[in-house]
Amino acid sequence: MQSTMTADHQVEITESVTDLSATAWPGERLPTRYDVDEATEIPESSFVDRFAAALLHAEHGDNREDVSWIMEGCANEPSRPAATLTYPMILLLDAPTLPAEDEVDRLASEFDNSWRNRVFLRSIKIGWTRTSSSLPYLRLALACLTALSENRNDGTGSASLVAGNLFHCGASLATVMVEVDNRLARSIDTILAITLLCTYGCLSTYPSQWRRSMGLLCNVTTMSRRLHLTDNRSLLYMENDDPRKALRYDSSLISYMLLVDVLQAVHFDFIPNYSTQELFIQMPGSPHTFHKVYKSLLDGFALPADLTFREDALLLLVALLGDVIRAQKTGSLPSAFHESLSNQNPYAPMTVHWETSRLEATLESALTGWRSHFTQTSHDVLALYHFARLHLIVPQTCKLARWAGYPDRMSKASSTTGLAISTEAADLAWEVLAASEACRTGSESYMSIWLPVVVFYSALVVGREFQNKGQPKTNLSSARILGSFKEELQRLDWPCCAAMNATIVRT
Repeated sequence: MQSTMTADHQVEITESVTDLSATAWPGERLPTRYDVDEATEIPESSFVDRFAAALLHAEHGDNREDVSWIMEGCANEPSRPAATLTYPMILLLDAPTLPAEDEVDRLASEFDNSWRNRVFLRSIKIGWTRTSSSLPYLRLALACLTALSENRNDGTGSASLVAGNLFHCGASLATVMVEVDNRLARSIDTILAITLLCTYGCLSTYPSQWRRSMGLLCNVTTMSRRLHLTDNRSLLYMENDDPRKALRYDSSLISYMLLVDVLQAVHFDFIPNYSTQELFIQMPGSPHTFHKVYKSLLDGFALPADLTFREDALLLLVALLGDVIRAQKTGSLPSAFHESLSNQNPYAPMTVHWETSRLEATLESALTGWRSHFTQTSHDVLALYHFARLHLIVPQTCKLARWAGYPDRMSKASSTTGLAISTEAADLAWEVLAASEACRTGSESYMSIWLPVVVFYSALVVGREFQNKGQPKTNLSSARILGSFKEELQRLDWPCCAAMNATIVRT
């Protein structure tokens, strides 16, 4: 018997089935970022009371539909407003306005002229061109750093805003694309792009950008560990390239990541992500392995005679500074507690204080050995060397910024009250300034990203040492003393320098 159902009737039944499946089948529901919170949230008391009443009513009633009116009020009350976008797309919701596409392409192309010849970056292969279909956040990262450099030349500050917008969009887009396609986390271009974005974060002055940069660098460190510890080198060079170049690309990228990581640790006052124990790389400028050279430096042995390249000197110095920060932050204790441990514990070499002191003595000897080997080095690297020795003598160097109210101008921390600055520490701070001033404007040394940070903290050390002498804060000699540091930061003219100078004025 053939069905006599009309077309309108068929459409009506189909729509009813579709509506029923859309509401009854959980797989048709779009998940939101609030699902976990709602699943673990304790119901309100009114909901529990209604649910208990519904159970009692259902137990004594014959019709199950009689309980619907009891739960109807709670079921229709949304706990939170519905979001238009869900994670990770919600990260793009507040994206700032970017320049035109042609301008972004121009900035990305100018990266070769503004940043390509920097230390470590010159040996890294960057696979982006205007005609290529590379990752969009790599393009934004290149444009971000180019805009950052142009800001130092025009003096208007407009490029700084453009660089900040490019950083925001690049960081959001990288997170979204990696979340959607996790294969991108094993791409060398992704690791490079995020590291370049973190370079901007190191030189920014806003805590919100600091926090975002810290999170990005932590994630990219994990990505690099997964990529670096594998034997698949196909991501590091093209098939037609010489496979021996893969180690050079790899070493330069990891070296640059370590530089950004340690610089972030100094500027933001936290422990570096990388450990020197996991750097199984070649020296970027010589055929020696990093572990062999670094172990010789720590053990007090002579370094290889052919170890003369600037990249090699900088890598070893950054590694030493990272170990200085890690040793001081993970093992330091108040001096009074040190004395009590030494007096009460007959096994003093087993205490945290003794172990920290031993590490600091080893690192101090290694810094001396580094200076003896690299007698001829550039002024920017020499400034970092003096700062590493300064940080070794004054472990609270990075905390001086919070004491001075940087970057928060409303309050000051009192954690450094009673901090004594020795004459040797103050002399090292002046050595940092002298080395930075020796970097000629426009030269490669002048473009080094660590100079504003080390000059700023050196100024705080000098200012603290001056205050410890009992001089009044309003004395004109204080302005004269710190005026040299302010002038140098104005000359360097990175985005963070303005806030640093404002902090020095309040010191």
